Amino acid sequence: MCFVAVGQCINIWSPIKIPNFKIAQRIVCGQNCTFVLTSQGTVLSCGEGNYGRLGHGHSDSLPNLTMISALQGFVITQVSTSVGSDGHSLALTETGEVFSWGDGDFGKLGHGNNERQRKPKLIESLYDVVVVQVACGHKHSAVLSQDGEVYVFGSAEHGKLGLGGYINKKRPTKIVHKGFLNIKYIACGQNHTICIGENVVWAFGEGEGGKLGIGSKTDVYVPQVSICHNL
Repeated sequence: MCFVAVGQCINIWSPIKIPNFKIAQRIVCGQNCTFVLTSQGTVLSCGEGNYGRLGHGHSDSLPNLTMISALQGFVITQVSTSVGSDGHSLALTETGEVFSWGDGDFGKLGHGNNERQRKPKLIESLYDVVVVQVACGHKHSAVLSQDGEVYVFGSAEHGKLGLGGYINKKRPTKIVHKGFLNIKYIACGQNHTICIGENVVWAFGEGEGGKLGIGSKTDVYVPQVSICHNL
């Protein structure tokens, strides 16, 4: 498997300089893959190519950073990629559009089906939404709009979509819950989601280990305020 852009599929046991990475403004590491975002808004990737997770239209592994041609012509401001499951990614443009690619199980790519996408595809159902942040979980995804609204899609296991049920969503669906407004930041874990609002933190999904910060270890299916929100 090729995880880093050294031109070979070998393990590296100590830090080495990788000249190709000097173009990087941001680096995002996922499940056996690496993405580089440049200051010009272009995206390159390398690593394991299974399920089309690299975004090049095939499932081949690549030992060298390679530009994702399907995103050329767009200025990308953020890339998020999963660190589990079979690998999926989201890319956000400077004008608020969202592209997704990789494994499509549970509808986590947001295209209305479970099909994999081997190159970035625009999420058309977000056409009227200006997105300002994207986040990938293990089997689910979330995006934040400039109006402070959160849209989720993918697996609803453990309530991690925050929609109050067990039904997977194959297209972005807005979370509607009393007080869940003016969200500023979102983060997705393997089976839970955290959202920061104005002077409040919301959590939902799997509660194992107490990771939701709500004072219990039970699963939560709608946004619930963290008891530590005022720290």
